[in-house]
This record gives sequence, C-alpha cells and structure tokens, in this order.
Amino acid sequence: MCTTRPLRRLRDRPIVEAGAVLGYGPLFSAGVLHHAGSYHLFVRAVRDRYCPDDDTGQRFVDYVSDIVVFTSADGYRYKYG
Repeated sequence: MCTTRPLRRLRDRPIVEAGAVLGYGPLFSAGVLHHAGSYHLFVRAVRDRYCPDDDTGQRFVDYVSDIVVFTSADGYRYKYG
C-alpha cells in the first residue's frame, strides 16, 4: 500500500551537503521514498570539474549530472550508497 504524507523543512541547512559524494559537487532536486522501514533519498548530483562557458553559448561546458541515492533508517541522517 502506498501512502503520501506532507513534508516540512526541519532545519535551515541541507539534508546532505554539496560534495558529500566523492566525484560530485552540487546536489539538488531531491525526492524521498519510504520503503520497507528505510528512507531512500534520490538526488541529482553534478559531476566535479564542470566549468562555465566563456562564450555566449551554453551556460556550462561538460555539465553532467547523475542520480545518486542516500539511505536512512530515521529520515534525518543519510548515508550515500
């Protein structure tokens, strides 16, 4: 059975900090799923070493992001992997 619950922000800082995953910088666009007693936080992670475009073209050069997953037993402290 699937249920949805409203979420609210509990702190003024991110759940996981930028750079929390080796090889990645900014983390954003998170979504969470609670399943079988664990929380799974899906986060869009931008790979390290992306750089701004010096020209008037694209905003960034080599901008690649992936979805990474953090897990938590309590919904407050998340671990990558």
